[in-house]
Amino acid sequence: MLRKAASRLLTTPRFRQFALAGLLFSLMSLLVFGLIYLATNRFLEHQLDRALEAELASLLAEGSGRLARTIEQRQAGLGTREFYYLYQDRQGRRLAGSLPAEPDREGWSMLAPPGLSHPDGDEQSLRALARRLPDGRLLMVARDTDDIDDISDFMEQSFGAGFTLTLLVALACGAYLSLGFLRRLDGMTLAISHIMAGDLAQRIPLGAGRDEFRELSLHLNAMLERIQDLMAGMEQVTTGIAHDLRTPLTRLRNRLECALGGAEGGAAAPPAPLVAALEEVDGLLEIFNALLRIAQIESGARRSHFSAVDLSALLLMLHEIYGPVAEDGGRRLRVEAPPGIALPGDKPLLVQMLVNLIENALRHTPPGTEVWVSLDRAADGTVRLGVRDNGPGVPSAERGKVLRRFYRMDASRRTPGTGLGLSLVQAVVGLHHGCLRLEDNQPGLAVWIELPPAAAASA
Repeated sequence: MLRKAASRLLTTPRFRQFALAGLLFSLMSLLVFGLIYLATNRFLEHQLDRALEAELASLLAEGSGRLARTIEQRQAGLGTREFYYLYQDRQGRRLAGSLPAEPDREGWSMLAPPGLSHPDGDEQSLRALARRLPDGRLLMVARDTDDIDDISDFMEQSFGAGFTLTLLVALACGAYLSLGFLRRLDGMTLAISHIMAGDLAQRIPLGAGRDEFRELSLHLNAMLERIQDLMAGMEQVTTGIAHDLRTPLTRLRNRLECALGGAEGGAAAPPAPLVAALEEVDGLLEIFNALLRIAQIESGARRSHFSAVDLSALLLMLHEIYGPVAEDGGRRLRVEAPPGIALPGDKPLLVQMLVNLIENALRHTPPGTEVWVSLDRAADGTVRLGVRDNGPGVPSAERGKVLRRFYRMDASRRTPGTGLGLSLVQAVVGLHHGCLRLEDNQPGLAVWIELPPAAAASA
């Protein structure tokens, strides 16, 4: 879990932007440091060379007769102790100084004389300037490069620490802002998932800042307001039509029944058109009643009538009713319901929900199909209800559509129905704060209903 969260954090755009900015800044700093490092080293080397030239000139000004004595005095502490000296004759014999005799060497050079080392054991490097005198003798002045090396090391360490600190600060800022970005994104994702599940009253959280996310959330919320108004208007029109037409249709049905009753009282068989008209009116009344019931469920008004409902007992009762019906159609209905699983809810609606699911499974599957109805309670208290079959199933592209009102697949148009059965199931599940999922049963369809622990209660 932690690894997944870290991976998600590192792949956010803001983290990558800060990491890239930190890297670019560090690279630019490296370039600037390189220029400063080279310039500083060249300046220090130039200063060292000038000092060696000045020291060599001061010795030459003493004259060749006093060179040996002057060198001994300076080495003994009567003068500066920053320099090392070598004064040797034409045969290479050292006349004065602490440096070992050197072969014929003139001009600038770097020395690492044996016997000279730092306290930590590292060899000591010397910058040397040698001049051949007119009488053939060699005069050399040298000075260690410790100051230059110390300054170079200090600059390298300082830049290394600065480079590391810059990257760490950039990564920390990126991680901090990315966490805020992910929190905003998770809030939006959660709200969108509720909206996709049918809760059009849900809104995208705006957050505290005035940034692009807030602007996007404002526009999305305005769009959702408009969609909700349109959907509410459509549902109101649908409900109004159903309500207004139900009364005249009921009157028409009563008249058809009276006419049919009068026709049956005669010797001749009742007219087929009259029977067909009565069946059509019954179908229309069934549709309007279903629409009105869905509207009533979605309003949430029936929550005030919730009471403890024993789902285990309901399923066993429905198994006794629909088990023989399934066998008559060449199918088999199995129910697995441990005793004592209950929840607070609307019993008539829960019965209607279960009836719709079982009838759908029996109606839209061929003979020989097995239908399983299962009920259990998870460790966290969630009540899980499943209705599965091994029939032809529903294609993945159609599973979201079959929950719409009046939607029927081509294969189901030959069977009786209104196209409102699963819409009513979804409304009942929403009333009980549950979630409805349609999955592939491989083969067949699996309908899963989950009711959260807050809505569940043991009998």
